[in-house]
Amino acid sequence: MTGSSVMQAPAARPSLPSNWLLWLVIGTPPVAWTLHLLLSYWIASVGCDWREAVLKGVLFGVSALLAVLTALSVLTAWRLRRETVTDETRQTLATIDIHADTDRGRRNFMAFGGVFLGIYFLTAIVMESIPIVMLGGCS
Repeated sequence: MTGSSVMQAPAARPSLPSNWLLWLVIGTPPVAWTLHLLLSYWIASVGCDWREAVLKGVLFGVSALLAVLTALSVLTAWRLRRETVTDETRQTLATIDIHADTDRGRRNFMAFGGVFLGIYFLTAIVMESIPIVMLGGCS
């Protein structure tokens, strides 16, 4: 017998991301896009009395702020998704029993949904911001 007779405890499973953080990364992108749409229309309607450069600057600032918020949400969702997938599940993706660990699977799905929604709404915010740069404000 070359090994010791002491039994080792099984490796602890990594902790799962919290529910509130998962809901936050799912809810932030659509709320940021909605705020972007509403604020852009409101600023454009009340800002016609402003100089063109000021109006464009305020609209661009709102767009940039909400785009950064959405991008941070995407990065957070990506990090949460990586926390829910273990090395064991990466190696055996084809043989995973979807009913074996429903809490981990649900959190993985929510994190993936956060990544997808974030990219989708970030694209929408960027596309809605293009006219700010290309066109005039109230002309």
